[in-house]
Amino acid sequence: MCIGVGRSGTTWIYKLLDSHKDISMALGKDTNYFNNFYRTHSIDWYHKQFSTKKNYKIFGEVSNNYYFNEGIAERIFKYNPKTKLIFCIREPLDLLLTIKSFADRRSLKFHSVEDFLQTPIVNIMGQAIPNSEESRDATTVFQSLFFDAYLINFLKFFPKENIYLFKYEDLKENSKVSSENLLNFLGLRHTQETLLNLGKVNVRVRSRVPFIGFIASLVAQALRLMRMYSLLGKLKRSKIIYRILFTKSIDNDFRMELNNYFNHNSDMKQKITSSYFNACSIDSG
Repeated sequence: MCIGVGRSGTTWIYKLLDSHKDISMALGKDTNYFNNFYRTHSIDWYHKQFSTKKNYKIFGEVSNNYYFNEGIAERIFKYNPKTKLIFCIREPLDLLLTIKSFADRRSLKFHSVEDFLQTPIVNIMGQAIPNSEESRDATTVFQSLFFDAYLINFLKFFPKENIYLFKYEDLKENSKVSSENLLNFLGLRHTQETLLNLGKVNVRVRSRVPFIGFIASLVAQALRLMRMYSLLGKLKRSKIIYRILFTKSIDNDFRMELNNYFNHNSDMKQKITSSYFNACSIDSG
């Protein structure tokens, strides 16, 4: 099970694991059973999100927002205490830039850096089902960066050997090594079919026309609600559609604004930086 704030490598992980012959991944990212559907849908419904056509060794899902809610760790543990967790983190300042880029893709506007930091993260990522537990999560962009606290919450239930800390910086440095380490953690070996180097996915872009970008995000959300992950995946992978809708994001202005903000609020910068390194030390300690 892969969890972690969006823009920290979760899409890359989903594609990597989905390419392995011994893994049955859920039909699409963000299954969200343990935060949105556990009250209204049976466990059989959850199991139907996975293919059983082959004799798979592992069943997996990627749901970014599982790590925000304190109760989800216990629910997952009660479901299967042997669950292996991939916990994704990313250097905080770089993560903020790419979250802002994702907001630009959806044509979202903010009055200031402070306004951006205090916006609920689910409002930006746009994946929450209306009136769901996830949609009521008020975790702000800034609060989502306290990686050590979220990691400690899962360590209350799961032994350390069941949690793999996936650092986005390691992926950028060497995607082949990242894929090898991840599969080793799951007790799997590489095959010819496994994509060892997926390249960049979900790169920083912005909408060519803001209104069209906003409509595209609504269409994507509607397809998720209808569980039409296959169609959504094909549309997202279409190079033609991508070129029509988006262009490379230019974030130099926001980068300067962010740096100036943290220069005047150094305590906030210290908190999120310390949280990142604390999470890394928990993993290596």
